[in-house]
Amino acid sequence: MPFWGPALGVRARGHPGLKDRIGGQPVACEERERDRYGRMVAVCRVRGEDINAWMVAEGWVLAYRTYSHAYVDQETVARTAKRGVWRGELVEPWAWRRGERLV
Repeated sequence: MPFWGPALGVRARGHPGLKDRIGGQPVACEERERDRYGRMVAVCRVRGEDINAWMVAEGWVLAYRTYSHAYVDQETVARTAKRGVWRGELVEPWAWRRGERLV
């Protein structure tokens, strides 16, 4: 599943590219499970397109390997192309919580 996180999620949800991609169409989210905080973990689609995969491939959100390896290939594409958050240096949110910082 993609990782939205506090910093990434707000930007991704409000990103004009996402609004353009959705184009006012209905978004259907299929719950896969609940995380340890009770939040829904879901795959969301617009016109059959997996929007989660698209956001990861654009570098707006990260593949959250704790829940799934489904979007790792899209993240590799984004990282290689230096898209979105991969344009610069990044400490993944889960590493940041463990105390890792950029020097």
